[in-house]
Amino acid sequence: MQVLNAKPRILTLFLALVLAVALIPVQNVQAEGLIGQVTASAESAEIGKTVTITFLSVPAVTVSAYQVTVSFDTGKFDFVSGSDLTGLNGASSVDNNGSSISVFAYGDTGVANISKLCKLTFRAKAEGTGTFSTSDVVINSESPVSTSVAVTVIGAGATTAATTTEPVATTTAAENPALEFSDGTYTVLPLPKSLATPAGFYRTALAIGGVQMEAFKSQKGDLVLIYLDSETAGANLFFYDSNFNSVYAYNPFIIPGHEFVLIRPDASAKVPAGFTATSVTIDGQLINCWKKAELDGPQDPYVDTYLLYLMDSDGQKGFFLYKPDKQMIFPYLLIEQQEGALTTETSSQAAEPVASQTDPAASQVPGNPSGFNLWMAVAIVLGLLSLMLIVFLAWTYFSYVRPAERAVASGRAAPPRPPKIRRVD
Repeated sequence: MQVLNAKPRILTLFLALVLAVALIPVQNVQAEGLIGQVTASAESAEIGKTVTITFLSVPAVTVSAYQVTVSFDTGKFDFVSGSDLTGLNGASSVDNNGSSISVFAYGDTGVANISKLCKLTFRAKAEGTGTFSTSDVVINSESPVSTSVAVTVIGAGATTAATTTEPVATTTAAENPALEFSDGTYTVLPLPKSLATPAGFYRTALAIGGVQMEAFKSQKGDLVLIYLDSETAGANLFFYDSNFNSVYAYNPFIIPGHEFVLIRPDASAKVPAGFTATSVTIDGQLINCWKKAELDGPQDPYVDTYLLYLMDSDGQKGFFLYKPDKQMIFPYLLIEQQEGALTTETSSQAAEPVASQTDPAASQVPGNPSGFNLWMAVAIVLGLLSLMLIVFLAWTYFSYVRPAERAVASGRAAPPRPPKIRRVD
């Protein structure tokens, strides 16, 4: 009897464990590959001149707090001043520790799409090479690896004297040339060695406007990422659109379990009919998107749902539906109900570049919509399975475990006796 009672107990324990695992909530995945980079305004500086050291986040992110300690060679440089560049509405400080400078800042609300976090100014005082290195780096809740940059101090007039005997060495400006795009002027920077290759891309080299540079190119399609610096966006990866000689920021974001990148719709992308241009904020970024104009009441599946054009981690591009309140995203399945339901862009639309995902929403292109909330269906199925498990556990307990416990407690069921051993002569 006791042996029989053990089976429901084991089964109950096993099912409870399965139920506990099934009900573990899915946690948000933190973005990987964030770099706290330190750069110098020049590779060399004359004695008595200043050099600016900038600490920045690569890629640009929504920043709510950060801290960094920058160590320097006190024999080569003197600290002059420092300042926070984020504009966070909390507290900030720049502390001189002698051979290092500590900076921190935080705010009640984050600052979206920011790269440059702080800048420190030093004055050169002795010839030689000094290194500026970071430590104790924290950006939001992440701890990027430490980085460093070297600056050479030369004597006053040393550069001028060198020109009489040999050509002047390539300057920083020549190494980091500026390019004019339709969006403004940007400085071309080499790809940091510690910068991870984005999912769906590979590292390569190409020429834009006669300037040879390192870049990332998509494994599928013709998307190109280049590393640029601007006064407004700071150092960041940018998509390059050769059709319109324009660039727009590379802004990946993560929905639990999936990573996506906001991209501009290409010429083949047709926004479904019934959707109008709007915008939505994701991770502090104002995103260009679309929303269904007419809804069939509060039960309409498109309530609080936005249509985005994205590229997933496999390099696949397409439309996705996004529900901010549930942090759910799923493919938009386009169903052609009749021949010719999808219309092509007009010549005037084709002649203009599609607005950046961070610009005001672009114009609507008609088409034919249909969507299916796959993740919601999965959630419903899991909920029903969980309910069935709970009912089964309750039935098992009251049908087998509870009666057995009562029987043992009342003395009606005695523990099994050991088997008698028969002696064999």
